[in-house]
Amino acid sequence: LMAANMGAFEDFQDFAKLNKARHNARRSDTFNTPARLQRRDQSHPPGQLGTQDLMEMCELTFAKKWRDLHRSLLKDLKLEIHEALYSLKEDLSGTVADIR
Repeated sequence: LMAANMGAFEDFQDFAKLNKARHNARRSDTFNTPARLQRRDQSHPPGQLGTQDLMEMCELTFAKKWRDLHRSLLKDLKLEIHEALYSLKEDLSGTVADIR
């Protein structure tokens, strides 16, 4: 009876044997688990960035540098305005003192 039942499983692949030589990311999905919502591009080797990853990294870096530059320019501008107003205030107070 056991030998007769063994023939029923000959049509199925042995996924354990098939997946043994594969990395976890490349194994066959025997449970049909749902895919991630946003799967990364698998066309580049592990440890290297793909084009989309590089573009995103460049955009984020550019945005950060732009904000840093904006803050720096705004700080310098405020400092110059403050110094100019202080100098103007000193000149005006000297002129008012001379009039009195």
